[in-house]
Amino acid sequence: MPEQETLESLYDKYAPAIYSYAMTIVKDPATAEDVLQSVFVAVCENDPRQKPIQNMRSWLLRVAHNQALNIIRERQRFSDDSDLALLCQQTCMEESSIYSMEVRRALAKLEPLEQQLFTLHYVSGYRYRELAGMLGLPIGTVKTVCHRAKVKLARYLKSFA
Repeated sequence: MPEQETLESLYDKYAPAIYSYAMTIVKDPATAEDVLQSVFVAVCENDPRQKPIQNMRSWLLRVAHNQALNIIRERQRFSDDSDLALLCQQTCMEESSIYSMEVRRALAKLEPLEQQLFTLHYVSGYRYRELAGMLGLPIGTVKTVCHRAKVKLARYLKSFA
């Protein structure tokens, strides 16, 4: 952050433009405010000695753009993942349903590590970092195995439906 500009003056000067720009991407006031906040957190974390910011407005809007896209991607991933997890939770609770039996069969076809990570992440809600710590695995491995399990399970259940 340039020394001549305080955080307050930067906020006063750029916040309306950042908020408006975020709104055009996320289309939700509360989420646009989250983007705005994360932009100014980035300002506070920026070390001007490493790479000075030449054009503050452009840099702030780029950070806002990246943050907004990250939120949209996360929502999409969460939506897709939660649909499959919700299906598994609901059908596993219904002991006698035919679909429940198919979900159980599909889970049984996964490798043991895939079963464990899928259930802990998508059904129980553990984050990748938590799983990596609990199981002593690299986070990349946890992400890959969870994704592979999700794809296998979705493929099997689509063939059933």
